[in-house]
Formats: sequence, structure tokens, C-alpha cells
Amino acid sequence: MNWIVIATIAYFLFAIAAVVDKLIVGDRLKPTTYAFFVGLLSGVVSSLLIPLGFDWIGYKLLYINLISGICFVIALVFLYTSLQKKESSRIVPIIGGMQPIIIFVLAYFLLAEALSSWALVSFVLIVAGSFILGMSQGKEKIGRPAIYYVILTALFFAVSLTLEKYVYDNHDSFFSVLIWNRYGNLLAAVILFSIPKVRKNILKTLRSKPKVSGKLGTSKIFILGQTAGSFGAILQRYAIMLGSVTLVSALQGTHYVFLLILTTILTVKFPKILKENITKQILAKKIFAIVLISLGVFALTLS
Repeated sequence: MNWIVIATIAYFLFAIAAVVDKLIVGDRLKPTTYAFFVGLLSGVVSSLLIPLGFDWIGYKLLYINLISGICFVIALVFLYTSLQKKESSRIVPIIGGMQPIIIFVLAYFLLAEALSSWALVSFVLIVAGSFILGMSQGKEKIGRPAIYYVILTALFFAVSLTLEKYVYDNHDSFFSVLIWNRYGNLLAAVILFSIPKVRKNILKTLRSKPKVSGKLGTSKIFILGQTAGSFGAILQRYAIMLGSVTLVSALQGTHYVFLLILTTILTVKFPKILKENITKQILAKKIFAIVLISLGVFALTLS
């Protein structure tokens, strides 16, 4: 199974996690509280992977890996904040359109990563499709301050993935790099907990009784989203280790296609659970974006 297939499966799982994020973040959990639990859970659960391979990666790679993990949690805070402001099917594609462009620049200078002709065509098509998906959510603009959170999200995700790719390129144990990176997530959770206001919200959440949404409570929905996100993250990182971090990031366009399908189904079938703005005109634009992304994936296979 090549890295393109692995990355595509990863982004399907991320789409499930993104829908869950939209259901939970807002009235249920504060962005910093949610990011804390994600970082905490990520760091703790990663320890279960130790039997698969875990060794010392050296101080230099450790520092870089921990910074990558911390940047990832910071990106989550900005992501969850932006999700509170706008619909997930609009916010997430725009972030994904910006992120590969930033990674393209970072990877060129930090990793000396250059794309072939077909790979560059694929990159442009997928990124363009991602932007169109985000911009096709009606005439309403994202506006401020949401756009700032979107830019910061893309920036910190890009830095996190590029630094992690650097560590993969300089160490031959996939699970060692992955586990140490997740300990960076855990360190970020500790930093968040040290902030009085954030700690107060976290403790308040822990003391409160779980709210119920239909047949699933907040905790069960959270676990569902984190399970999908965790498996998706492992597959995405494995794809990054095998292939180009720029192109794996660009393949997030498939993530947005999956996200569009899932949010459309929920809006049509279960409007009380999730309500997104969908019209024929919007769907036409998104279908065009899907065609671009599909052509981009095809061009990527040619590369």
C-alpha cells in the first residue's frame, strides 16, 4: 500500500474527527479545554505504542520533536476557536488550502524538498480545490477575528508537520519519533493546565455532569472523534515518513471531500444534530472543487 492510499485513509478518519469536533466544541467545551484533553489523551495513549518500538532519538531531535508536538496543540486551540465562529465545511478547507502552501515553503528551505512537474501540477490542483470548497459556502465572508485564527491554525500545523518530517528523515524508528512527538502534545497539555483561567475551565468540566446529545453523551462522542483522529494521525505520519510532507499535506483536499459528504448527510438526514448551509449553487461549486481535487490526486499518481 503506497503512501497516497495511506494518506487518503487517514484523511477520511480526520473527516470523522472534524465532524465530532463541530458537535462538541462550542456550548460543551472551551477550545483550550478541548485542546488540553486532546494533548493529554494523545500523550498518554501513545505510551501504548512503546512495545512496537521506542528508543532514544538524541537531544537535538528530541527538542525539535517536542516543539513540533507543542505547535500541534497550539494549532488545535486556534482550530477549535475558529470552528466556534464558522461552519466546519468552510473553515477546514481554507486552513487546508493555506497549510500546504506554508509547508511547501518550509520544506523547500528546511528539508531541501523539491516537487517534480506532475507533483507540482497535483499540488496546485488539490490546493485550488481546497480553497474553492472553503469559499463556496455562500456569500458570507469569514471576516475577523475568525480569519486570524484560520491563518494561525494553518501556520502552526505547517510548522508542526515540517519539523516532524525533519525528525523522520533523521531517525529510522517510526514509532520512536511518533511517541516522542506525542509527548510534546502532553507537554503542551501541562502548559495549558498551568494557566489559571484554562485550569479553572478544565476542573469545571471534570466536575460537571456529562451532557447528553441524543443517545450519545459528550464523553462518548469525544472518544469516537479522538479514536478516529488518533488512527488518522498515525496513518498520516506514516505517509509523511514514506513520501513528501508537502504532497501529503496537499492531499488534505480528499479530507474536505469526505467532510463535505459527511456534513451533507448529517444536514439532510439529521438537521437537529448538524445544520450547514447547502444550496444547489453551493453544491455546484463544491462539485467543481471535487473534480479539481480528483484530477490532482490522479496527477499525483502519475508523479
